[in-house]
Order: sequence, then C-alpha cells, then structure tokens
Amino acid sequence: MNQVDRNQTLLQLQVSLPKRVILTVLIMAMLIMFVFFFNIPNPNMILIAGLVICSALFGYGGGVVAGVIMFFYTLYFFSTGHSFTEFTPENLQKVGVSLVGIAVDMVFVCALKRAEMHAFAQVDACICLTCFQQQWKRDAFPKTREKEWLVTQGGR
Repeated sequence: MNQVDRNQTLLQLQVSLPKRVILTVLIMAMLIMFVFFFNIPNPNMILIAGLVICSALFGYGGGVVAGVIMFFYTLYFFSTGHSFTEFTPENLQKVGVSLVGIAVDMVFVCALKRAEMHAFAQVDACICLTCFQQQWKRDAFPKTREKEWLVTQGGR
C-alpha cells in the first residue's frame, strides 16, 4: 500500500509519560534558574512561557507538571521571606491570580494539543483510506492502471 510521506512537526512529538515529565522538569528548572540568578522582577511572565511550551509539546503530561512547578515557585517568590506559607495581603492576591492564570493556561493549551492530535489522527486515517481505495481500484480494475499510465505518459 502506498503511504504518503508527511513531515512531522515539533508539536506532533510523541514521547512516553516519564520522558515528558523529565523534559518538563528540565525546561522549568532552566527557566527558574534564569529568573532566580538574573533576579527577574516578574518571573511568572517567563515561567508562563515554559508552561505554554510544555503544555503544547507534551499535552497534559507536561502541562500539569509545569503548572505545579510554576505554582510552587510562585509561592516561593511571593511569600514573606520565601517561607512558602506567609504572605502579605497583596502578595496573597498575586498568588491567587497566578493560580487561576496557571490553571486556565494549562487547560486551554492542553485541550488545544488534544484537539490537534485528534485532527492529525483523522488526517492520517483519511490518507490511509485514500491510499487503500486507490490500491483497491488498481487491483480490482487492472485496465484502469493501464489507462492511468497512458494518461501520465501523454498517450491514449
């Protein structure tokens, strides 16, 4: 059966769940080191990019892990004395807003990833069905193959 060659994109990356988790932890750890060592005043803007990247590449497996990591860094960053538990009223509001933003971004991007993978599966199924139908026509109607060859060669 003829297969149509299709280049896979980075967003079609399929890796096992343990690899997704490890890659997500590495990506988020690099971003956290960046915002920590360069003393970025608003680290959530950088970390949200990591959340979106991990969610888009790895779906829920990466998105949930990135969201949890980002949430804990948010607790660390906004807590008084980096205690994870004590907050000023203003910083507590920032943590709440960040939590909502993390959850919404993760859910939306992961849902888009799931829809994309479903769409690619449908396209692959249509391509396979079309190839099967073409092969069946060639096998069932040998004269059609000769006519197709003549047409492609410019003859009758």
